[in-house]
Amino acid sequence: MKWNNLWEILKDFLLNIETIKETLPMTFLLLNPHRIESFEKITKFINKKINYEEIDWKKVPFVKEWEVRIFEQLKKDADISWLSFDIISESLFVSLISKYDAFLNNLLISLYNIKPEIINSSDKKISFSDFYSMENIDLAKKYIIEKEVEWVLRDSHEEHFKYLETKLWMKLRENLDIWWKFIELTERRNLIVHNNWIINNQYFSVCCENNNPWNINKVWDKIKIDISYFNECYYVLYELTVKLTITIWRKLIPWKLEEIDKELNNICFDLLNLKEYKLADKLLDFACSQKKFSNNENKYIYIINKSLSKYLQWDKEAANSIIWCTDWSAFWDDFKLAVSIIKENYNESYNLMKKIWLNWDIDKNAYIEWPLFNDIKKEKEFRKTYEEIFWESYKNVKLPEKMLKKIINKSKNSNIKKSK
Repeated sequence: MKWNNLWEILKDFLLNIETIKETLPMTFLLLNPHRIESFEKITKFINKKINYEEIDWKKVPFVKEWEVRIFEQLKKDADISWLSFDIISESLFVSLISKYDAFLNNLLISLYNIKPEIINSSDKKISFSDFYSMENIDLAKKYIIEKEVEWVLRDSHEEHFKYLETKLWMKLRENLDIWWKFIELTERRNLIVHNNWIINNQYFSVCCENNNPWNINKVWDKIKIDISYFNECYYVLYELTVKLTITIWRKLIPWKLEEIDKELNNICFDLLNLKEYKLADKLLDFACSQKKFSNNENKYIYIINKSLSKYLQWDKEAANSIIWCTDWSAFWDDFKLAVSIIKENYNESYNLMKKIWLNWDIDKNAYIEWPLFNDIKKEKEFRKTYEEIFWESYKNVKLPEKMLKKIINKSKNSNIKKSK
C-alpha cells in the first residue's frame, strides 16, 4: 500500500531523531567525569609544579625540564575533554539535519509513486542508450525519480517547500509559526559544516529575511550549540515533519482519512505518555484545527486529549475551558468518563466506570495505560471500583525507564555513595 509508506517514513524519522536527542545528554553525562578529572589533574599540577620567576618586572611561569612533557600531556588531555563536548554536539546536530534530509528524500520518492503526474512536467531526460540498457520500464521510472529527487535536494531547504507547494498546490507554510526556527537551524548546520561555526553574511541575511527573533550574533561571531538549543531543534523538526506528512497525506489520499486520524491520535497519545506536553499541545492544536475529520469520534478524541494535556500540566482552567465548549451529554460514556475526570467529578467517574464495564466500551488496560487516570488512580475509591469491575486488584504498571534516566539515576546513586 503506497499510502501507508508515508506513515512508515515519518515513524522511522521520529524514532531516529528521538535517538539522537537522547544521545547528546547521555554522552555528556558519561564524559563529564573525565572532563572534571582532567581539569583537576592539570590544576593540581599547576599548583604544585609550576613556579614563577620575575623577569623584566614580570612574573613568568616555568617548570622543570623533565616535567614539561607531563604538563603538555595533561594540557592535551584537558583540551580534548573540553573540546569533545563541542565535537559531539556538532556531530549530533549535523546528524539531526541529515536525518531530516533523508526523510525528505524518502517523502519525495513516496509522493512520486503515489502521484506520478507530479513528475510529468520535469525536464529531466533519459538518454536512449541509458533507457536501452535498462531491463524494464520500472527501472526507467526509478532512474527518473532519483534524478528528480537529486535535483530538488540540491536546492535550499526553503526552496524544497516552495517546490512542494507548487507541485501539490498547497500552502504548506501557512500558520507554521516555527518556520523561521527551521530555516535558522538549517542555516546553522551549513555554518558548522562549511564555515567552522563562524557566522557569515549568508546566515545573517537568510535569518533576517525570515524574521528570525532568535539571538543572532554579529557576522564573524562564533555560534554554539547547547542542550537547550539542541532540544528546541528536535521539537521543531518533530512538529514540522508530522504536520508536513499529515497535511500531504490528507490532501493526496483523502479516502484514508480514518487511518490518518488514527495515526495522528497515536502520536499525540505517545507524547502525553512521554510527558512531552509542548509537542502534544502543538500537534493537538493542529489536529483540532482540521476542517474535515474521518468521523466525530476522532474529532472529539482530539479535543479530549487537548484538554487532558493542559490538565496534566496542572493548567486546570485551560483544560476546563476546552471541554466546556462542547455539550457532552449526548456522547458515549467513555467520553463522559474522560470529561468527568478532567472536571474532577470523581463520584460521577466511578458510576460511569461501572456502566462502561457492562457495555465493554473500555478495555481494562486503558485504565492502566491512559494518562487520563494518572491522578484518579491514586484514590482508594477508584481502586475499589476497579476491583469490583474486573475481580482483581489494580496493578500500577510502571513503564521501563529510558536509558538516559537510568544513567542519571545511576550517576546520582554513585555520587551519594562517594559522599558517604
